[in-house]
Amino acid sequence: MTSMPAAINKLFWGLIIVLLDFNIIFFDVFPDFIGYAIVASGLGQLQPYSPSFLKARLAAVTLSIFSFLAMFQIPVNLLEGFQPTGSILLMLLATAILSLIHILLVSFAITGLIEISGANAEKRLTGYIIISLISIAAIPFILNIGEHGAILIIFGCAFAAIAAEIMILVLLRNFRSHFMEQDKANMPKTIG
Repeated sequence: MTSMPAAINKLFWGLIIVLLDFNIIFFDVFPDFIGYAIVASGLGQLQPYSPSFLKARLAAVTLSIFSFLAMFQIPVNLLEGFQPTGSILLMLLATAILSLIHILLVSFAITGLIEISGANAEKRLTGYIIISLISIAAIPFILNIGEHGAILIIFGCAFAAIAAEIMILVLLRNFRSHFMEQDKANMPKTIG
């Protein structure tokens, strides 16, 4: 039997790696594909408890593969001499699709945790989904407004998305604590 807190810890740390985006020149210090691989590993341990974890794991594996491939793309600065060429539009579309898969990953993982814990976290999950979808929906607007408006939208969406991801990380910690306490309560008592 897998330790629930250890598996949830993998979800937590994998998503932290995905959230952190430190680059040295063009080298990502915390590559997303490693974070998604760690998440997939934790979801694999949780898979026997709910079918939602299998769906989340498929999303994590998909994101791990595409994140690995994305390491080899040419970096694009959207605001420097921006011309909406076909390659930039394709990159924006790919970013939106991968972001939707990330939302599915988080949604299925949290849904599975809600199912097995009985916790009341649906409102936080719904808030995460709404904030994330608004951030994705705002992407096309940067093509149709001036540079200052685009900067405002990009930073506003980035701030909202980071806040939503932090909310999920806190929720994962709450689930981890819940299952740690449950494990303590189920431990056999020793007479000393």
